[in-house]
Amino acid sequence: MISPFGERDPKEAKRVVLDEAKRHNRAIKVSFAGIAPLPQQNPKYDGKMYEDAVEKAVRLGCEYFVAPFPEGTYLESMRSFAKAVMPEH
Repeated sequence: MISPFGERDPKEAKRVVLDEAKRHNRAIKVSFAGIAPLPQQNPKYDGKMYEDAVEKAVRLGCEYFVAPFPEGTYLESMRSFAKAVMPEH
């Protein structure tokens, strides 16, 4: 996962990981995931925020996406994400 919390630029972080994987002959075994902001940072589901996070993950070449949803509205948030965000990607 390319952490949104690191001090490193995500593209730079990805490059570092790929360089090290290549150095250890593991370059074909590396996958990347993007992540939406954690619910503790945004306790209410915001479809636009999730859409932006998915688009950023796509731009960075991530193969996976981690979508943590707010605890109080978990199912509602997941359904909204599935209907509004996933079909576009």
